[in-house]
Amino acid sequence: SANRAADILIMSAGSNNRKSDQKAIQTLLALAALPKHAQLDDTDCHVFAEVQNSDTLEVVNPLLPNNAEGIVARDAVNQMLIIRALMPPVGYCYIELASYHKLGVEKNSIYPLEVPNALVGIPFQDACRLFPRAVVCGIMPDQRD
Repeated sequence: SANRAADILIMSAGSNNRKSDQKAIQTLLALAALPKHAQLDDTDCHVFAEVQNSDTLEVVNPLLPNNAEGIVARDAVNQMLIIRALMPPVGYCYIELASYHKLGVEKNSIYPLEVPNALVGIPFQDACRLFPRAVVCGIMPDQRD
């Protein structure tokens, strides 16, 4: 049952963007309306809903505030396929990095990490030297504002 799932993936259905997004929202509403004893665990279960229209993203999270996240996967997949066709080595790298590997064991993965406040403001090339066993891909802006 849904309340025992570690993750729930709601995949896009069909080629009609509007109807596909409506079905995803209906599924989220059904999960939100589960009886108290069958509700999703706020910390353990993550719900990912693929939507076709980026405007639908703002509807997804409020339905299950602690669990749900919307993704517009088709755009990203299409871009990766185009890159793979035009520049195969780069495309293969993107696909490898975007693929899910359980626990990331002996596979390539990207993980956003929080770093100590002492690193804030350090130039990018200096920050790269502080992680000798990793490849630093970029710096994320502070999202606490």
